[in-house]
Amino acid sequence: MIHNVRSRSDKNTCSVSSIRLLKNVHIVLTDCANLKIKLFSNKFDYIDEMQQPFDMCNIDNEIYVCCENMKKIYHFAINGKNLSSNLRSYVTRNQPICVSEIDSELIVLFGKRKLGEDGNVNIEIRNGGSIRTRITYASSDKDLKGIKDAKKIISLQSTEILLAENDRVTCYEIDQNRCKIVKRRWW
Repeated sequence: MIHNVRSRSDKNTCSVSSIRLLKNVHIVLTDCANLKIKLFSNKFDYIDEMQQPFDMCNIDNEIYVCCENMKKIYHFAINGKNLSSNLRSYVTRNQPICVSEIDSELIVLFGKRKLGEDGNVNIEIRNGGSIRTRITYASSDKDLKGIKDAKKIISLQSTEILLAENDRVTCYEIDQNRCKIVKRRWW
């Protein structure tokens, strides 16, 4: 089946950059071209939308969003058939470029978003607004020097993260305390 995700207020052709299925069987997606998060039923009936997302992830029925040029992470929940109007935000030191889930917590990748932009990458594991840990790595280690180009992050399990970099995808092992990248497993 083909479903239209364009809403009446869209000014541009939709560009879906992320899609998630929530536990309550709603579908939420980001439309980067129109700078929106859109909520649909499991049959793709339009329900609601919110402006300005860049990347998102969900943990249960809670949505975490980062927006371009904003040093914040937005947090909201699905309230019945609507996006919660009780939006919270958490200020961050750096620009978040990707949010994902690791063991029911939020893992956040900070850095430069555009291809070719060099910049150090920072990774945090968060529980809402509080930082549980910052994941460090030895940038002098030749196996870890490519981390500066990471653009996307996901966890494979509690001790492995996958980073999409400019020209490769790399799996890194993190220690049991989730504080340090120990080694590169494969790329």
